[in-house]
Amino acid sequence: ANLNLTSIVPVRENVGTVVYEVSFAQPTDTLLLWERGNSGDILVEAIDARGTVIGSRFFGSAQAA
Repeated sequence: ANLNLTSIVPVRENVGTVVYEVSFAQPTDTLLLWERGNSGDILVEAIDARGTVIGSRFFGSAQAA
């Protein structure tokens, strides 16, 4: 499967907040998300078919050092 998601356009929820929503036909355990400039916080959530969060990981800009 093609997991190259370089052409995704972000949706601005609020000033300073961007939401990316991606889905895969089959479950995946690999996701590369690159935040240019390392200036923002990132929350990645795994959601099952019912919309329930089954896993999450927070990456804060303060962790970059």
